[in-house]
Amino acid sequence: MAGHTTKPYKNTLSGSVGAGMGSLFTPGGKKYYILEHKVSSKYHRAGESQEIIVDNIELGRDSHCQVRFDESFKTVSRHHAAIVKDGDMWKLVQISKTNSTFLNGHPVKTEWYLQNGDEIQLSVNGPKLGFILPTGKKSTVGSIGLTRRLSLFRQQALRPYKTAITTLACLLVLISIGGGYVIYQQGKQLNDNTLALADAKEVNAKNERLITEQRKLLENQGGLLDSLKKIKPKVIVKYVENGNTLGQTGSVDMSVCHPYVYHITATVFYNGEEVSSWLGTGFQLEEGKFVTARHVCSTFYSNSFYIDNGVVYPREGVNPIDVYKELMINVLAQQGNIQIKFKCVSPNDTYLFTNNQINEVGKYDQIHTLKEPYRVYKIINGKVAKDANGNPVVLAQVPAGTNIRIGAGGAVDFAYVQNNLKKGLKSNKRISTELKQGTQLYVLGYPHGWGKGKPIFSTAICSQNGLSEELGGTIMVSNNNTEGGNSGGPIFIKTQSGWEVVAIVSGSNAAKGRFVPISVIP
Repeated sequence: MAGHTTKPYKNTLSGSVGAGMGSLFTPGGKKYYILEHKVSSKYHRAGESQEIIVDNIELGRDSHCQVRFDESFKTVSRHHAAIVKDGDMWKLVQISKTNSTFLNGHPVKTEWYLQNGDEIQLSVNGPKLGFILPTGKKSTVGSIGLTRRLSLFRQQALRPYKTAITTLACLLVLISIGGGYVIYQQGKQLNDNTLALADAKEVNAKNERLITEQRKLLENQGGLLDSLKKIKPKVIVKYVENGNTLGQTGSVDMSVCHPYVYHITATVFYNGEEVSSWLGTGFQLEEGKFVTARHVCSTFYSNSFYIDNGVVYPREGVNPIDVYKELMINVLAQQGNIQIKFKCVSPNDTYLFTNNQINEVGKYDQIHTLKEPYRVYKIINGKVAKDANGNPVVLAQVPAGTNIRIGAGGAVDFAYVQNNLKKGLKSNKRISTELKQGTQLYVLGYPHGWGKGKPIFSTAICSQNGLSEELGGTIMVSNNNTEGGNSGGPIFIKTQSGWEVVAIVSGSNAAKGRFVPISVIP
C-alpha cells in the first residue's frame, strides 16, 4: 500500500452521476467494489455488503453521503472521507478536518490507494468497513442485474445532486421544446419543397421508371430465396441426429440424488395455534441421518431485526409488529413453550419430524439482554398516535431486561435427526475439509420454494484451499447459492464412486457463499 499526492479531491457531477449513467447503460467491463459493514447502524447492519458502481462516493453522517452513518457515531464527521477512482484503482481520501480516517490501522493524512481486503475505519473506535474487489465473472458492473443497477444508481449517483438533477431536467425540457420548434419549421419547409417537386412531370416520370426497376429486382431476389429454401441443411440435421443441441454438451444428470433431497416446510405452534412458518431444504444420508442447516429448524435466527448494545432495530422494510412477533417467539422458545413441525417432501417420499427430535449445537449462541423496551406504536396517517394525555399509544412491547437468544453461525450451523433409514446420499467427510481452490461443487435445493417435486440445480466453486477461518471454519465459495429456501441443502462433488455430499448450504458473507463441511455431522 503506497500513498500518492494528486490534485485535491472534489466531488464532481461526472464522477457521481456521469459514472453512474455509464454503469447503468454501458457497464461493459467496468469494475466495481464492495464495502462490507462490520458494525451495525441505523442505515446498515453488520455483515451487510454495499455494492459501489460510481467513481466518487463520500462517507459520513450527512444525508448526502452515499455511505451514511447515524447520529450515534459522534466521532464520524458530516463529510468524513471519500473513495474516488484514479485510473484503474481506487483511493481513500481524508476529508474531515477534525476526525481521522484509518486504513489497516494506519492514519490517512491525505489519501492512500486501496487494495482488496483492506479495512477502513472512520475515527478512533469508529465504524469499520471492509474493501472488497470481486473477482471472476462477478468482477464487472455488467454482472449486476439491470434492476439492481437502477437501484444502486438512484442511491449513489443521484443522492448528492438532487437539486442539480432537478435543474438539469428542467433545462433538458426547455432544450427539447426549443429543438422541437426548429424541427417543426424545418419539416414544414421540407414538406413544401416535396410537394413542389411532386408536381413536376419530369420527376413523376423518373419515379415511375425507378418503381419498375425495383419491382424487377424484387422478383429476381424472390427467385433466389426460393432456391435457397430448397438447399437442405445437412450439417445441422446430422448434428441434431447425434443427440446434441447447442448448450447441452455439458449437461449434468443428478437424478439419482433427487429422491433424497427434501423441500422443508417448518410451522411453529404455540398452544396449538400456528404462529409462524418458513421454508428450507434438507437431505437424507445413507448412514441414517436427516440433515439440514440449524437456522432452518430453529427460532433463534432472524432476518427481521438485529440487536446492537441491547437495543432492537428492525431491518429496512420490516413491519415493527413482525419484529415483536419474532421476539416473543424467541422468548417462548427459550422457555420450551413452542412446538415446530417439519414436513419434508422429496420427489419420492414425505418425511415428518418435530423440534424435539433435532440434534444441534447451541452452546455458542449469544444472549442479549434488552437495555430498552421494544415498543410497537399505533400509527395514524404516518404519525405516532397520542392518547388524551399526549403520550404515544403503545400496541405491544417487549420489556427491558428480556433475554433474546441469537443462534451462532459458522461451522455450527447444522442440525440432524437420527432416523436409521439406510437409503440415502453418500457423504465424504474426509474430502469436505480438504477441498482445493477451484474445485467444482454442485448444489441441489429448493430456492424460494421453487422446484417442488424436483430440486433445482446450481453450481459453486471453492474460493480457497480447505476451510475459511474468516467464515467460522466453513467452505468459502465464489458463487452465492444461498437464496432463501436453499439453506440446508446438500453440496456435492463427483468422484469415481459417484455423487458424494461434502457440505451443507449455510449463508453468505460479502457476496461469498458459506457452506458447512459435512465432517461436522457425528
